[in-house]
Amino acid sequence: HSLEGLLPITIESNMCLTCHTPETAKEMGTIPAPQSHYMYLSTGKKTKELNTERFNCVQCHVPQADAEPLVKNNFEADFRDGESNRSSNLVDILNQGIK
Repeated sequence: HSLEGLLPITIESNMCLTCHTPETAKEMGTIPAPQSHYMYLSTGKKTKELNTERFNCVQCHVPQADAEPLVKNNFEADFRDGESNRSSNLVDILNQGIK
């Protein structure tokens, strides 16, 4: 969606959290920020508030635009299960394969 009126995103002011916190997302019909955004991946420590290292949503997430792509995109999402296109299981699989 458009980010008009939502920028800049700072630690003190993050308008994304108005609709994307786990507490409000369901009633707003939005996708909640995943569990991985509420923990420090380097230590595994969970937090009640958004991880301050991941406050800048537009660092990874970009707004959608109705524009012709500059290059052809052949990517096809191959989710392990049907719910994966609406939520992240990064926390569950983070250390998968590590002994």
